[in-house]
Amino acid sequence: MLRETKRKYEKMLDLCKIMSLQYSAAFETQKQLADLFSDLAQKSPELIDECNINAETQRQIYRNGEILISIFRIFLSKISF
Repeated sequence: MLRETKRKYEKMLDLCKIMSLQYSAAFETQKQLADLFSDLAQKSPELIDECNINAETQRQIYRNGEILISIFRIFLSKISF
């Protein structure tokens, strides 16, 4: 019973690490998108409002993602063997 429980916790730990890495990559993409939208806003005056809104949305997703990744790290540190 204890071995099975330990194996399940180890599997959960592995899956959480994978999820954390995947989220990190996705949120880094959001940051890059924000930068690109900001750049487009500077170069496309006719789309400045739309690009700025999109840039701010992507920045907010990135900021919230940083919080989520921090929580994942805390969680992982608490269940690591």
